[in-house]
Amino acid sequence: MGETTIDLTALIKDSFGTNATYVEGLLERYRTDPNLVDESWQVFFKDLLTGDNAAVTESNEAPASSVAKPSSQTAVPSTKPAVVSPINTE
Repeated sequence: MGETTIDLTALIKDSFGTNATYVEGLLERYRTDPNLVDESWQVFFKDLLTGDNAAVTESNEAPASSVAKPSSQTAVPSTKPAVVSPINTE
């Protein structure tokens, strides 16, 4: 387990950068019970643990369902903010 864990840790760090800790947490959950992670992660980790690292090294991306994508429906204010004038109390 030691050498394999080190190789996986390095591979995950190289592939996911700042998100590596999150992915390693998902991997631990997968090892406990594969049903604890999304189906796309199950496929990813199964391939990773069986030595099919091509998906990680070629695409260098997380499974599609886990990647947050900006919505084309992003709310944009339609008016300018109101300008508030000081109240004259004299």
